[in-house]
Amino acid sequence: MARGYDASNDGMKQSGITDGGFTIMGWFYLETDKNDVTALMQINDNQAVRTDTDGQTLVLWDGVTGTPGGSPMVTGTYYHIALTCTDVNNIAGTTTLYRDGVSIATGHGNSIVSGSMRIGNSADDSPEYLHGRSAYLKAWSEELSEEQVNIERNRVSPLFSFNSLYGWWHNTNEDYSGQENDFSAHGGSMTDEDDPGIPWGGHQAEFGEELIEKDTAWGHDTDVTQDNIRDFLWNWTGTGEVSGSGDAEVICLNNPGEYMNSEVVHTGAYTVTLHQNYYNETGDDVVLNCRHGATEAACLAASWVGYTGSFTSLGYVQVQLMSTL
Repeated sequence: MARGYDASNDGMKQSGITDGGFTIMGWFYLETDKNDVTALMQINDNQAVRTDTDGQTLVLWDGVTGTPGGSPMVTGTYYHIALTCTDVNNIAGTTTLYRDGVSIATGHGNSIVSGSMRIGNSADDSPEYLHGRSAYLKAWSEELSEEQVNIERNRVSPLFSFNSLYGWWHNTNEDYSGQENDFSAHGGSMTDEDDPGIPWGGHQAEFGEELIEKDTAWGHDTDVTQDNIRDFLWNWTGTGEVSGSGDAEVICLNNPGEYMNSEVVHTGAYTVTLHQNYYNETGDDVVLNCRHGATEAACLAASWVGYTGSFTSLGYVQVQLMSTL
């Protein structure tokens, strides 16, 4: 579902990012044309995305200048909007506004940065409230590239740079990233509305092919900090096909029984949570297995067990993707 705003003093807010690089993105929808400035999202009071006074043309606000970009938005239509910056508190930093994966405006960082992160309203509040919707909000404390922005806009769950993932709000105030950067409601109440309907874990290149696209399997501890995220997306071995590299790896399993194994990762004796995101035309045709042990050798000697939920690692963990087509 999406969050619905009726421009009656409603929205979400929390502490803003005021240092270093950042990226914030989400899907936005104008319910009506207010024919006035409408605030969509801001990382702080000095870096924000709004509409111009026509109510439909996007504007990048960098704390000094408002730069319009792109053709006017149409009411009743979802648009993916992303804002990135190389360094928010440096006038030499470059801020970029993307709409549907295309750069439409650029600006600068700012030598004085303060304020809060807001969705659906701005630091100036009324009359800039959004009459529309937001969905699938994500933010990082680093600048994502144009390629990464385009990959992220086609998936609900975040894929890139988990060490810098600041927050992921899946149509709720609650932060699903584990960083505990929850939004608080600002003003009036919001409603549940229809979302853009994009896949949880991305699209297949060829929808008609019987391919399973697997692009996220990770574990992290919940006993220490989210900085200890352990990414299992490297050095895969098995009978499937791997493309891409690092966090962008995609695994395709074409036949029953095909599998791919991650390398063995030392996570320590912490609670491990694995996430499996894939998209295919036939349904749930891939299973996620795991095994662990006190040493790497013990882990490799252990039997594979179907993953059913978080578990306390014995020290070393390995994951497997198995096709059941």
